[in-house]
Amino acid sequence: MLPLSEWDRPGGVPDFCSILAMLRLKAGGSGGSVGLETWRIVIGGGTATIVSLALVSVPPPEKAHILNFEANLIGQSAAILGVGFLLYRRKTNRR
Repeated sequence: MLPLSEWDRPGGVPDFCSILAMLRLKAGGSGGSVGLETWRIVIGGGTATIVSLALVSVPPPEKAHILNFEANLIGQSAAILGVGFLLYRRKTNRR
């Protein structure tokens, strides 16, 4: 069985944002209250996502150049967040 790379599996920042958005959506966007079940889902999902993001930064044992691995991971993350930020700015400037 082939190991999954970080791009072949779901997860990461979009999942974390989706989990946090549940609080606002459940509250109706008007400052209403959310139930205990919603908080359990948000805390559990958020914790699982943060742990998975932390584990992605641990290089596999066969990697000889750990610093190169970490720099590549940080560079790719910065590029993806940068593109998302540019798309957001482009959308908000059209209004």
